[in-house]
Order: sequence, then C-alpha cells, then structure tokens
Amino acid sequence: MAKTDTFANLQISRSTTAEQVASALRDRIVAGEFRPGMPLREVPIAESIGVSRNTVREAFRMLSAEGLVRHSMHRGITVSKLTRQDVADIYEARRAVELTAIPYVTGDGLRRVESELQALNDALKRDDHKVIAEADFAFHRAIVAAIGSARLAEFHASLLTEIRLALAIADYRREQDRVFAADHVAIVDALRKSNFGVAAQSLKVHLDASERIALATIDEQDAVGNGRARVSA
Repeated sequence: MAKTDTFANLQISRSTTAEQVASALRDRIVAGEFRPGMPLREVPIAESIGVSRNTVREAFRMLSAEGLVRHSMHRGITVSKLTRQDVADIYEARRAVELTAIPYVTGDGLRRVESELQALNDALKRDDHKVIAEADFAFHRAIVAAIGSARLAEFHASLLTEIRLALAIADYRREQDRVFAADHVAIVDALRKSNFGVAAQSLKVHLDASERIALATIDEQDAVGNGRARVSA
C-alpha cells in the first residue's frame, strides 16, 4: 500500500511540473512571442527552465492536445500555424456551441456574464489590449458555462486557445476593441430581456466579424511569409 501511495505522489509531482512548463510556454505562444511555425527545442527549454527533457516532452504533449504545437518528422515540435480552413472550422464550432448556450444564460449564469462584461469595460478603460482580450474570452466562456456541461466548457475553451494563435498576431486597433465591446453590451441587453433570438443574432454577428479579422490576420501572415507587403485588416 505504501508503494502505491509513493508512486501516486510521484506521478502528481511530475504532472504538476509539466503543467507549469506547459503554462509558461502557452503564455508565450498566445502572447505572440513564439510565432507560428517557430521550432521549440527540448534541450534549450529544459536547460533554461531547469527541468528534465521528459518534463518538457510531457508539456509538449499537453500543448499538442490543445492544438498549440505540432510534431513533424523533419522539424520536430513547432508552434502551430493555422490555415484559413482551421480558422473557419474553429468559428463554425464556436457558433454551434455559443449559440446553443444562449437560452441557458439566465439567473446565476446571466449574473456571471454581466460580471465578465463589467470586467471587459474596466479593461477598456485601462486601454490594455492583453487584458481586453482575456476579458473577451472570459465573457464567451461564461456564456457556454451557463449550459452546465463541463465537457462542452472544456471543448469550447480549447477552441478559444487555438484561435489565440491567430488573434495573438492580429494588428488590433482600439476602435475594433470598442466596437466588439459594444457587441457584448447588445448581447447582454437582449439576455436581460430574455430575448434569446436577438441575443443569438447579436452573438452571431459578433462571431462573424471576429472570424473575418482572424482570417485577415492569416492572410496577412501568409503575405509576410511570402515576402509580400502587409495588408490592412
């Protein structure tokens, strides 16, 4: 029995370390510090953090499951590079989940969504785009959380993590941030009136606009990679 307990503790400790490494790498990927297509090498990362290569390898597996890194025979582990089809697929899935969630946003669920809207407005006042982006994602997670399904919430969170690959390199303008914030206000106003049809339509318009920006970002990234001039979103 003692051996079983000891092995269990060792597994928990190893997992925790790998999760911490994965979290550190994830932060740099979604912040745009590690660019799409950039190789990630086990040895330099392990040495710089002070962990084993096995720990880094486990962190890579976690990030791969989230769609943030990919493994190829010739290049090893690289930061994932989304295609237009990837973006379209992610947004199609987002629409399916988020629009389904709208009728569930009542009571405590509505209060949570309202709280996230307030956090978004506070972030706008500070004019901190990173915080604004996080508040935006939190707002959408709150909508899906209203369904009460942990599996759907986890799936939706993975979609948001993937789309950050595109949004992290987007050349956002402050005006876009504020327009998107107005979209959120319209959604909440409709939810307060239990007008779920209007709320769903407002959410769809918002997601469609967000998809267009993500697609423009992918096109811009491809243009830069091919040596063409940057295009304005």
